[in-house]
Amino acid sequence: ARKASVAVILCGLPGVCESEGFDRKTLYMPPEQNALICKVCEANPNTIVVLSNGQAVAMPWVDKPKAILEGYLSGQASGSAMIDLIFGVASPCGKLAETFPITEEDAPSNTNFPGQGGQVRYCEGLNVGYRYFNTAKAPVRFPFGHGLTYTNFEYSQLNVSRISNDGSGCADDIGVKVEMKIRNIGQVAAAEIVQCYVHDCESTVYRPKHELKHFTKVFLQPDQEESIVLNLKKDAFHFYDIGHEDWVVESGEFEIQIGSSSRDIRLKQKISIDSHGCSVPSQKAQVAHPPSFSIQYPPVAVDEDAFARMLGHPVPPLQPPKGEFHRNSVVSELPRSRVIGNILHFLVMYGATQHMREDKSKSIKQDVALKKMVEEMTGQVPLRSLVLFSEGRMGFATLDILIGLMNYQFIHVTKLIYKSIKNSFEGFGDRFRKQRKTIVTSVGQSDLNMQADGTTVALLSSTSSD
Repeated sequence: ARKASVAVILCGLPGVCESEGFDRKTLYMPPEQNALICKVCEANPNTIVVLSNGQAVAMPWVDKPKAILEGYLSGQASGSAMIDLIFGVASPCGKLAETFPITEEDAPSNTNFPGQGGQVRYCEGLNVGYRYFNTAKAPVRFPFGHGLTYTNFEYSQLNVSRISNDGSGCADDIGVKVEMKIRNIGQVAAAEIVQCYVHDCESTVYRPKHELKHFTKVFLQPDQEESIVLNLKKDAFHFYDIGHEDWVVESGEFEIQIGSSSRDIRLKQKISIDSHGCSVPSQKAQVAHPPSFSIQYPPVAVDEDAFARMLGHPVPPLQPPKGEFHRNSVVSELPRSRVIGNILHFLVMYGATQHMREDKSKSIKQDVALKKMVEEMTGQVPLRSLVLFSEGRMGFATLDILIGLMNYQFIHVTKLIYKSIKNSFEGFGDRFRKQRKTIVTSVGQSDLNMQADGTTVALLSSTSSD
């Protein structure tokens, strides 16, 4: 690294940390990769970090490299694309579709995740992603909508005006036309993603600081200027009212914000929206989401009473009572039953991992990422699906017997076994009677044929005997 003019580090999240079928346990990359970045940057200040990951990662080393290129999971052809971007053949023009927090403790979901018993309470409500970070004015590593390129853009001449969609004068007739100009003031051709956010200046229910309601991408040559027009409809201003069970637009003043990211707002203009009394927030919505709802940083857990008001009903318990297994219980719950559940859990996991091996000559233990993915995915399979996956080897009657044993319902299990045996013998009897009836019918039909065609039969017999 010291001898190179520029060092490039390719890093990110391996399959054992991030894959299909399971959630990540942490926001951090493996410590070995963080240490590698720090060491290489120390040896060569001209270091570029290229990331390969599915979601946001913590970057404690963010100030050390000269550039960070977020590649996400860009596929097999990403190598040549990254080369073109690094050498300036093309300009990076992507924007982040999520906020990159500084630490995982900064995320509002951290107070509830991962929950208990496979259940998670989404207590953050409307405060998901940038809606929380920007409303709470929380520091972030990179904001929603952020993305640099090899040039700069100038925004100007914002004009916001009301337009009519159908002339009805009601809430559904709300329309706003947003016009502006954007110019490439750099020396390199590139694309910019113009983002339009809407801020409700005064509301009788809680609403985040602003919400992304429109965006467009424009490619500009150096010194090229282009006019942009964005049309906003009712859905740019409405919110869901749990009392009306419908979308509502509240009359009042809204601010149209145009920016390069959610925290790089370049232009602003206010406009008044009149719903003509067609949409008035319900009392239930105002109680569930009061405008005085406090957003704090660092995030704090929402108490159960506040969450119940959001839901509109009491909050269900997170952990189901021990022993209450049913067809919708998932495989990962089975070890709670000491004997039968553990045996069934072992058999299901063993069967799944053996079936999913891509290379049958190797043990799945050698493929740590695949093993983790299969185990995590299988753990979330409901017990009822085992009947379908068994390809006819196990029926629901057998499954119900196993569930009864895990619940220690021995009398119930005895009844199920008796019912299963009884149904088997009744089925055997029905099949026997049907088969006997078929045989008798066939024999009777043969006698009729012989009587109706007796000469031919006699002749053949006579010929045979000769």
